[in-house]
Amino acid sequence: MRFEGADILTLGDRFNNRFDIVTAARTIQWISEPQRAIVHMKKAAKPGGRVIVLDYNLAETRWEPDPPVDFQRFYRAFLDWRNVNHWDNRTASHLTGFFHSAGLVDIANHPSDELVRRSDPDFFDAYASGIWLYVIQTLGPNLVQAGFLEESARLRAEEDYGGYVQHALRLQRHSMWTVEGQIPC
Repeated sequence: MRFEGADILTLGDRFNNRFDIVTAARTIQWISEPQRAIVHMKKAAKPGGRVIVLDYNLAETRWEPDPPVDFQRFYRAFLDWRNVNHWDNRTASHLTGFFHSAGLVDIANHPSDELVRRSDPDFFDAYASGIWLYVIQTLGPNLVQAGFLEESARLRAEEDYGGYVQHALRLQRHSMWTVEGQIPC
């Protein structure tokens, strides 16, 4: 088994017809040309090979109960910031169409939602319930710099969301799909 990492939009012919499986997880959502990325992934797979993508519909993320208002403002600003950067907030819903347009066959999609429940043993893990604290801390300054949010609002969102995770959050659902398709022989 061998893994290769590369910028999917600048592959050129370097990896044409080279791999049995070409996959991306939680990645296409950060690419401004997702259709082009899928076409390059297809080119990298051998005839009969598979392309498999797992990604989010960030616009469909849900929390129970509703998170604090300051975090909701942050999240709306986050989605708006992504839109301005041409990153699709419903990537997962569009993957099947991208696969069809790229000429992949035998396409299948599977709901792959990530659910984080307070009763989960890893609920307080940084990734499980704390992923949005991480986003506020690491990407939040970018939103402030780009004018989508004031620093004071980012700090309130961070504080309020931290308390919400500790005391109120029962369920966090990230809407995700896994889509796979085959390269025609």
